[in-house]
Amino acid sequence: LKDEDLKALFRTFDMNGDGHITQEEFEEGMSKLGLKTADKTWYYVLKNDTDNDGSITFEEFKNFALFRNKELQNIFDHLDKDNTGYLSEANLVGALEEYGLK
Repeated sequence: LKDEDLKALFRTFDMNGDGHITQEEFEEGMSKLGLKTADKTWYYVLKNDTDNDGSITFEEFKNFALFRNKELQNIFDHLDKDNTGYLSEANLVGALEEYGLK
């Protein structure tokens, strides 16, 4: 994730340009992106509010995004058993079997 991409995404949510994302701005931004949010989604994001002011700054947003990206990469790496950089049908079937879902 590049800083300029994260800044552009941050601006999508920071409706009034004050450098902070509030819950209302977050929910409106998600709606503009065509995404629905559960009530608890904001509280999950807010866990990154290191200054405890009830809103998210760019640095807090960046830390959240980088952490989520790392989590997703770890999940992908776990599923990509043959280390090809792609998820094949065999990878997905193997994951289903591993978790007893097939």
